[in-house]
Amino acid sequence: MMAISSNKTTETILGIAIAVVSFLAGQVWSLLKTLYRERKLKRALQTEIEEAPPCILRNLEALKCMIQLSCLYELANYGPVSIPVHVHAEHFPEINLKLTKAERTSINAIYHLIYQLNADFKKITELGPTCGNDPLKLRQLMMMLDTAYRNSYHVLLLIRLHLDHIEDLEHITTTNETDGLIHSLRAQNDAELLKLGAEAKKEGSAAIRQKYQDGAVSVAEIASTPPPQPGHFYFDVSGTKYKCIEVRNDIVTWFQLESQLGALTVDAVVQQPIASVRHCYEITDSDEKSRLERRCAQLENED
Repeated sequence: MMAISSNKTTETILGIAIAVVSFLAGQVWSLLKTLYRERKLKRALQTEIEEAPPCILRNLEALKCMIQLSCLYELANYGPVSIPVHVHAEHFPEINLKLTKAERTSINAIYHLIYQLNADFKKITELGPTCGNDPLKLRQLMMMLDTAYRNSYHVLLLIRLHLDHIEDLEHITTTNETDGLIHSLRAQNDAELLKLGAEAKKEGSAAIRQKYQDGAVSVAEIASTPPPQPGHFYFDVSGTKYKCIEVRNDIVTWFQLESQLGALTVDAVVQQPIASVRHCYEITDSDEKSRLERRCAQLENED
């Protein structure tokens, strides 16, 4: 009887030991997976920051073209695109508390400007096609281009400082050195913008478009298209699509159906002087017209 009791005690202790070891092993495994994921996300965020400058530099070329053409009261045929922020947008809260104060300060400063730039790029894209014959909107566009140009160089500076001092970020987040560099950058931007304006007036729009591969001539020099007809579908040089509702007293009333980025619009009714739509092209593809007709019906039902 004592042997049987001893065996049961041994089996019980062994079972408890196995359970404890399994529990601890599970906790250790879970901890290792968490640490691995955090390390992987930090590396992904670092890579996203490292890969941002080429995109920003390409956007700067587009901004320079738009700035110079706007000085001549003309619009560019292309513009800046959004800077990728997928890792930061989706995963930064997960690793935020695992970063040092200096890391958080530096990263937050970089992405604050990147998000601001992306918002400005979206506004620039939306505003551009509406500026043709509206001096006030063109002035608004020029101010936005100025801000985006300056912020692009600002974020490039912050990224360079972040990468150059990755092992000692406190140096750039707790001293006045960064502020001094930013003040110097502002003065440099002032001089560069003045130079861009002077070059634009000296070279002319044709040379500027050729330099930036935006087309050798202005859109205004291309023969105009026939006036839009009610019930027909059109697209303009920016790629925005419309359905003509009516033409009355030299005013065209449209349903604006899609932007140049393919985003569906909510406030769809647009009115423009007929002189400002002299380069709208009729959509003749039957499948595309059917699709746009359905979209138009959807907008009318929403109203």
